[in-house]
Amino acid sequence: MRILIAAVLVIGALGCQSGSGAAPAAYRTDLENICDAESRSGALAPDQDPNRRSFVVATWLAGRIQSQEGRQFLGSLQKLKAGEKGDALRREAARLGLPGCPLADTWK
Repeated sequence: MRILIAAVLVIGALGCQSGSGAAPAAYRTDLENICDAESRSGALAPDQDPNRRSFVVATWLAGRIQSQEGRQFLGSLQKLKAGEKGDALRREAARLGLPGCPLADTWK
């Protein structure tokens, strides 16, 4: 989990770079990547060491979050406790019309 927090910090720092802001489609893609990060990154693969899952997710996410809004949202999660992170992810996923957010379920 510490590595995931480190990735959030790195992504948050990337959010300080100049840019024109996020198009809604780019932000939705970012949130889909955040919500499905465990499966998309391969962290849930049967041969994956459970102790490395956070590292795999963090590394994968660091290269996938493209929008300023996505970086800001992911950075905002670092201030929250696990259950609060899950709640925030569920709310944001629902706001964007996503059918669910598996990562939110991880952070119960």
